[in-house]
Amino acid sequence: MKDCEKGFTLIELVIVIGIIAVFSGVIFQVIATTSAMMRNTSATTKRQMEIQEIENKLEALLLKTNKKIYYAYGSADGILGEIKEGEIKDEDKSLYLVSQEEENSAKEETLDVITWDQKGKTLIYEQIKLLNGQVINRIKETLAFHVIQFQIDLSGMEDHLVYFYVKIEKSGKQSEAKKSIYLRNSVVKESPF
Repeated sequence: MKDCEKGFTLIELVIVIGIIAVFSGVIFQVIATTSAMMRNTSATTKRQMEIQEIENKLEALLLKTNKKIYYAYGSADGILGEIKEGEIKDEDKSLYLVSQEEENSAKEETLDVITWDQKGKTLIYEQIKLLNGQVINRIKETLAFHVIQFQIDLSGMEDHLVYFYVKIEKSGKQSEAKKSIYLRNSVVKESPF
């Protein structure tokens, strides 16, 4: 008589468990790699979005400016000194933009200031409304964090061009933008104060 036993032997069971463990390890590695790639892509996208917001804000302000433009050391509260070609000091840098409503009969001006706080690595925007030289309204907001470089070049103003460069660093990764903006209005390069 034949003895017929049905089922798995211990060796077959160990082999099946080993195969399942190998496939599980491969699947876990694929999931971990995909997750890391998604996080990296998400961080890159966020940095690019921040740079795009800075570009859009700068472009809108430059297109609106119709009176004066100035790039110097200092902040919205005052200029510490003009930035000379190739000169780099460990001080905040600001872009000053002065606009005046043409249909407005009163002497009302808007002073838009973009300040790069080097130590805090932030880009700060301030809008100051002036009436006959007196502040009537002031708005301040942070435009971007993690800004490790911000530079404006006014050398192309004769051709109505302003160049800017911004670099952001987050989680050890950097994103940058270089752009030229064509000014719609004739403006003078002059201190707003």
